[in-house]
Amino acid sequence: MKRSIFIICLLVFSQLQGQTGTESQLLLISKKIVNQNQSDSLNLVSIFNWITDNIEYDVKTYQQNLDYPYFIIDPNLDSASYMKVYNSKVSEMVIRTKKAICDGYSRLFLSLCELAKIQCKYITGKVRFPLRDELAEHAWNAVLINNQWYLLDITWASGYVSRNSFVEKRKTFSSI
Repeated sequence: MKRSIFIICLLVFSQLQGQTGTESQLLLISKKIVNQNQSDSLNLVSIFNWITDNIEYDVKTYQQNLDYPYFIIDPNLDSASYMKVYNSKVSEMVIRTKKAICDGYSRLFLSLCELAKIQCKYITGKVRFPLRDELAEHAWNAVLINNQWYLLDITWASGYVSRNSFVEKRKTFSSI
């Protein structure tokens, strides 16, 4: 019994330690790439470029249809607070592993936009792949710049999967 309690406490403590350290990483990245003295559109380009330069598509997770690990989140939170914590935890994991599928790319983009005070939305839906005639679940973002909403897909802007590996083919993004 004592051993079980110790292991549970250790797991919770280690998760809290990881959260604090990685949240600091998220903040450090934001401070490094976002300049409060420049426009939202230029900061958006900085966020976009940092993610496409530093995060690789996780082919294994995609091909094996794996889910993210279970995160311990307070179930008493309202839905908006719960999603904010969940987004943060996924973003932390993406920064730590330097890999993501569309969900992780989009949630990291959302988290960095929120830190930069850029209004951003996380969107999910079905997309049709150009070379295959099938629909698949996908995630992307919408950002509000100069009172106009723009759709942005940072996953597809990073590259593509070919023969079981990620091919980096970064699309550029210039200011809006």
